[in-house]
Amino acid sequence: MFAFLAVLVFLLEAAAAILDAIGYGSIAAALWDTYCRATGNRKAAERLELRAAIVALRRDLRSVSSVDEFARWAKLRRRLDALSASFETVSSDLSIERTAFELYVNM
Repeated sequence: MFAFLAVLVFLLEAAAAILDAIGYGSIAAALWDTYCRATGNRKAAERLELRAAIVALRRDLRSVSSVDEFARWAKLRRRLDALSASFETVSSDLSIERTAFELYVNM
């Protein structure tokens, strides 16, 4: 019985040391990613789509001269501003969800 308790205490201390070495942030990030994939979090998917659209628009904007093709440049710039605002809103909402998740996991 004593040997069992000694092994149990040793394993618990080893697990605590490993968790301390890895760090809470890494574990929480891995759990959040797993949670988003498992639940099919729409905001996370929307954030990825918006990010890809913003990158594509920035690429297009770099290829257009603001002097020579002002109308096209202005239209792209307005779309980029609108997508950036949407991206910030979704990112803010997702950040709030992530913080709530991390608080729940920490308890």
